[in-house]
Amino acid sequence: DFYAFRDAMAYQRDSEVTALIAACRRGGRWPERDDGASLLHLAAHVGGRQAGAYTRALLAAGLSPHTVTRDRHDPVTPLGMAVRFNCADCVQALLAGGADARVQSPDGQTLLHEAGADTVPLLIAAGLDPAARDAQGNVPLHRVWHPALLGVGVNVVNDGGLTPLHVAALADQPGRVDALLGAGADPSLRTTRDTHWRLTGMSRAVGPGLPVGKGATALDLARERQAASRWSTQSHDATVKRLEAVTPRRGWFGR
Repeated sequence: DFYAFRDAMAYQRDSEVTALIAACRRGGRWPERDDGASLLHLAAHVGGRQAGAYTRALLAAGLSPHTVTRDRHDPVTPLGMAVRFNCADCVQALLAGGADARVQSPDGQTLLHEAGADTVPLLIAAGLDPAARDAQGNVPLHRVWHPALLGVGVNVVNDGGLTPLHVAALADQPGRVDALLGAGADPSLRTTRDTHWRLTGMSRAVGPGLPVGKGATALDLARERQAASRWSTQSHDATVKRLEAVTPRRGWFGR
């Protein structure tokens, strides 16, 4: 069943995976999870270093790359799952197997908005547009750092005035902050209206995301998140430190 595949893939018991695939082919039935996730979704999710090999084996056995999970807030195809887990080997196999790279989320995000560094070039080669905007005006660079996405400009803004640097500050990604600053990101830019930001991994079912006020710099947002996590995860310290070093002062005593 589905969970036998899960255990075999998660522990990379290759011979067991091969036997399970053979049994499904003989029986003419492929198990799926209650939400419609197929074994191709599963391979990208739990397959680890063997995820690409499992994906190719399942496609060769006749499994369709076009299934979609039954979640009205977050329907996802096997290719979408592979993109989310930054599995370049899976993405290559699924694209070669006929998967549709043009699918979008309910709020208009393309797969390029959800990509990782390893899968961005593959999706661009498949025809996805680095300048595509979702319903909130976000381009892929708002979601992921990759030099191939810089054609839109490092200081590109969404409908609320959030730049990729604002987003990296909210997400507490100091490495991404450094990369954006190195590419010319302007830390003095401010949001233009009250808005929200949904962090990566935050379900669409729980609402629009974190509140973001009008007139905030990236440093302001990092400090807000730092204060909110002070007595729990103590995050954002490194991000705040980096942004404090480059953000122009508002006056003698603060930035």
